Amino acid sequence: MAKETENLELDEKVVGEGVKKILQDPKTGFYVGAFLSGELVASFLILYEWSDWRCRNVLWLHSLYVKPELRDQGIFKKMYNFLKSYVSENSNL
Repeated sequence: MAKETENLELDEKVVGEGVKKILQDPKTGFYVGAFLSGELVASFLILYEWSDWRCRNVLWLHSLYVKPELRDQGIFKKMYNFLKSYVSENSNL
């Protein structure tokens, strides 16, 4: 994704450590993925941020990626709708 959007080559070790940190600390955030025939084809990262204006957490969507050949097929829309449902079911967000 970084190569495609910003022409950046990322250090896989650093990225792996970053992903591991999210997975080990669910208070930081979580990943949402879409699978097609068992293959991960899209994902995004949700990060929590405290909002003093709202006196609660807000969610930030980061690192959105959909495989190029599967874009414009509604995959992100389904993922976003999942996120909206998640937020409405978790009123503390």
